[in-house]
Formats: sequence, C-alpha cells, structure tokens
Amino acid sequence: MDLNQLQELHNQLQQNRTKDVAGTLSQSRRLEERIGTLRAWLKSMPLKWGQGVLEGSPAVFGEAWVDGVAVCDLIGFLESIKGGMNGVEKRPKSVASCRHNISKALERLRQKKGVPTASLFCEDAILQGNVDVVVPVLESVKKAYGRR
Repeated sequence: MDLNQLQELHNQLQQNRTKDVAGTLSQSRRLEERIGTLRAWLKSMPLKWGQGVLEGSPAVFGEAWVDGVAVCDLIGFLESIKGGMNGVEKRPKSVASCRHNISKALERLRQKKGVPTASLFCEDAILQGNVDVVVPVLESVKKAYGRR
C-alpha cells in the first residue's frame, strides 16, 4: 500500500465518521467504555499524566493528547527508552511543535509491527483532539505493545 492509498483510506475513514449514524447514544456509551479501559491501562503505568488523561469527558480525553507529549512519553515508556524519545518538545509553544511531537510518535509506531496503518497518518485529527481517532490509535498501541 503506497502513501496515496493510505491517505485515501484515511480520508474514507474520516468521511464515514462524519456521517450521522443511528444509535449515537450507544456509540457514546461504547466510546466511554473504551476510554475507561484505556484509562485503567494508562493508570497502571508509573508515568505522570497530564490533565484529562485519567479523568474527564471523552472530549477532554481527546484534548489531552493534542500536544503529542503524552503519546511520546507512553511510547518511550513502552519501548523502555531511557530518558524518553529524543527530540520531543516537552513544553510545546506552537502548533508546529505539537505536530512535530505527534509526528515523532506516529513515525515510531510505523516501525512497530501490529499497528494498523490507518491509525498512523492522522496527525491533524490528533492535533484537533478528535477522540474518535485518538482512542483507536491508543488501542492500537496497547495491542501492539502488549499489556506491559
């Protein structure tokens, strides 16, 4: 699959998400359950999480990942990288810095077997705090790295 095909797949996934689907309430409950499962997994790690990662609404959960720091810290921990991932801006002051962090994390995940490629080309959606993208990315990370 080349980059154009992957981007087309990503665009199709985004278009499907934007369609009004029956059963929104049950989908919302399912999303909250998925976030609860992820939060329990994240809480089990000896990392200091920022606001919104371990508590708050689904929207707050999505927003907690927009600067890319938390996902870089997570991957650094899961890969046992001493001192964390290199080149991560721990206190990003611009959208470009946040995008850089997210891109570094997703690039690292592209090298990991078992992570679906559709989850790996979504910098903009993560940067916007789109919980419908953040949750599947984190679920992919959890599955690829095991329960650790």
